[in-house]
Amino acid sequence: RVASGDVIASDFMRPFMVGVREEELPSVTEDARDSLSMANDFSNILILSSEREPVGLFRKSGEGWLREEVGLSTWGAKIENVLGQLSNMDRRGTHPLVVFRMKEGGFGIISQEEASGDVPVFWLLKTLAVLERRCREWLVSKGVDEVRRYWNTKDMVPIEKASFGQILHHGSWFSEALSGGRINYLVHFRNDIVHSVVAERDPLDLGDISLALRSIKVLEKLIST
Repeated sequence: RVASGDVIASDFMRPFMVGVREEELPSVTEDARDSLSMANDFSNILILSSEREPVGLFRKSGEGWLREEVGLSTWGAKIENVLGQLSNMDRRGTHPLVVFRMKEGGFGIISQEEASGDVPVFWLLKTLAVLERRCREWLVSKGVDEVRRYWNTKDMVPIEKASFGQILHHGSWFSEALSGGRINYLVHFRNDIVHSVVAERDPLDLGDISLALRSIKVLEKLIST
């Protein structure tokens, strides 16, 4: 389904992940993994402790297997927290994957693949579209009725027809809140989602999400004053 309203992890996780219990002898665990993979064509298999808690993930890579670190969360985690957790793992150089305990029991996962699906991608686009509208209305409340077409020219465009970038570059309010080129970064982030992810050319760039979400929060705080 496409995102509407509040979105949580269970709305876009891959459910009912299977796992093998980690035994004292690694060969026993590996035999169980290989048998499970061969019988079901699985390429991702959870590693569970004796208490049946996720402690890692076997991920198939070529002819072999990699053991990956996993993040942990619950089915009701908010989407912004899930995406932020994945982004932070990606920036640390860790394979981004979060395991969730499902409401009905068992485990689900969210990786870059799930994060690039319709629900999170359109949630991001809707969040940015609402932010653009609110920033536009905030400028109007300040008496602004037109903005520069380009930041270095005198050519003006009516505020109701201005793009997100034109709105954010007007005056110094937004640039002081988002310093260091973060305005351009946020605009390019949205454009990349539309032209690459929605067009199904590339998966969502998880490394960019944390900064984008922080920038959104900064702007929301500014226009709420």
